[in-house]
Amino acid sequence: MRDDFFIGILNGGKSSRMGFPKALINYKEKPLIEYIYDIATRITKNVVILGGSPVTERIRDRATIICDDSRFGPLSGIMKGYSQIKTNFLIWAIDMPLVNEEMINILLERAEIYNSDIIPFNRYVNKYEPLFAYYSKNLLERASNLMGENFYGMQYILKHLSVQGDSEFFDRYRNSLISWNTEELMKMALGG
Repeated sequence: MRDDFFIGILNGGKSSRMGFPKALINYKEKPLIEYIYDIATRITKNVVILGGSPVTERIRDRATIICDDSRFGPLSGIMKGYSQIKTNFLIWAIDMPLVNEEMINILLERAEIYNSDIIPFNRYVNKYEPLFAYYSKNLLERASNLMGENFYGMQYILKHLSVQGDSEFFDRYRNSLISWNTEELMKMALGG
């Protein structure tokens, strides 16, 4: 078990596109928040929940929850987590349950090999996948310095900072990096 970074589980804001709290959706016989938390705690003991969406009693009793100002979407959660725990973060959005331990370990290995942030990058649409990514404290510090300059999303910040995205990682795991951020996508993914 590693202790040189934190896993920050982005627990959504208002879930307005979904219509109900994503964290409480059942997946593999557990609420998503518990399913993802259980995987994360097998990797590191340093797991925090980022966001104010509802969680189960089990998670409320076990996890550190850091609420954010969700005006800026996931960026708020990431920055709030970093402002309280100034270290490296692996960010994992609650609506990405197809991520698994293998992917996490490979992401961490790539961060060590390249001594770099690992932000999956979809070169076909020229966009980062910032909601399952490894952020160094250096990058998070630079990003936090831009918050007052009207940068309201991770895409903008990463482009502004000229962060090299990892298209190889994205290509390898593109089918697992699908975000279930709408009810239609979730039903499609669950076969319903």
